[in-house]
Amino acid sequence: MTRKTSGLPENQTRVQEYDSGLIIRMKFYERLEVNSINRVIALSDLKPDQQGRVVTIKTKTTQELLKLMGAGILPDARVNVMHRDKGHVLFFANYRELALDQEIASGIYVEPDR
Repeated sequence: MTRKTSGLPENQTRVQEYDSGLIIRMKFYERLEVNSINRVIALSDLKPDQQGRVVTIKTKTTQELLKLMGAGILPDARVNVMHRDKGHVLFFANYRELALDQEIASGIYVEPDR
């Protein structure tokens, strides 16, 4: 199922429902494979001081997705990891300092800067 997401250009993004949640992604990452070849990794795997651009968000619930969107975590958002430990990731996104638990951060896929 594809539906329009307010605030995002319809021709560049897609929201897709799946068995256990929602995925929102840039259209050119339709066939997302997380590996070193296409350089897309989870936000939870970025190192401190590493920056990148969000390309896909995968959440378990609509509420999680709406909270992330409300905080400005959307495809094409710039992120900069400040600190990471076993339970949390502290990062900047859209001029805001944010903290997410590891599980939610592992569903946000980022293309790191070179």
